[in-house]
Amino acid sequence: MRRSPYLKHQDRLADVMAAIQVLGSHLWDSREVQHWKTNIGDKPQSTDNWQSIFSDHPEFFGSDNRGDKTFYFLRLRRAYEQTVDTETSKELSAQELTEYRARETYDPDNLARKVLSPNQIEMLIKAAVELQAKAAALETANRWWIPILCAAVGFLGALVGSLLKPNQCSSPSSAQSSALQNQNPSRSISSKLSPSELRPANISPQSVKKGPPASSQ
Repeated sequence: MRRSPYLKHQDRLADVMAAIQVLGSHLWDSREVQHWKTNIGDKPQSTDNWQSIFSDHPEFFGSDNRGDKTFYFLRLRRAYEQTVDTETSKELSAQELTEYRARETYDPDNLARKVLSPNQIEMLIKAAVELQAKAAALETANRWWIPILCAAVGFLGALVGSLLKPNQCSSPSSAQSSALQNQNPSRSISSKLSPSELRPANISPQSVKKGPPASSQ
C-alpha cells in the first residue's frame, strides 16, 4: 500500500499550507516554479523542490505544459475565468472584458483569474489538515497486527522455555543414579527382585538329618 504523501515528512503539511496561501492570493494564478519560488521560498522543508509538492498533492495543485515550459496553479482558482487585468490588477466586468479583448494589442496572457478570498484559503487549509489527520489515523489502524504479533511471539517463547526446563533440571540426579548402578550392578539387580524371590527355597523336614540323641546319664 502506497504511503500517503502527508506522512512522508513531519513538515509536509506546513509546505502544503504555504503553497496554498501563496498560489491562492498571488496576482498571477499560473506561473513557472522558479517564479513561485520567489514568493514561497527557494526550497520546501519536506522535500528537495516545490515540483514534488505540487505533483504529490493533485487534490490542490495542477500543472499546464506550454511548449517546453510547465506552469503550476491552484485548482480552485481554475473555477474562475480570466477577468483580471494584470497591468492594473483590476477585475473587469463583462462589458469591460469584451472591450479589452477587442483591442488590437490584446494578449490573453495579460489576463489572470481573481484571487481567492481569505475564507476560501482557510477552507483549503482546513481540508489539508483533515487529510493529514485521516492519513495518520489510517496508517495507525493498518498496524493493528503488530501488538498481537509481539504477544504471540512472547507466548511462544515462554512455552518453549517451559518445555525445555524439566529436562534440564532432572539431568544431575539421573546422572548420579546411573553412576551408582554402574558401580554396584548386583545391588541394582537385587533391587529389582521381589521379596519372595529373595527368600531361600523351602526345605522339607525329612531332608534334614537329625543327629544322635543326647546320652542320658
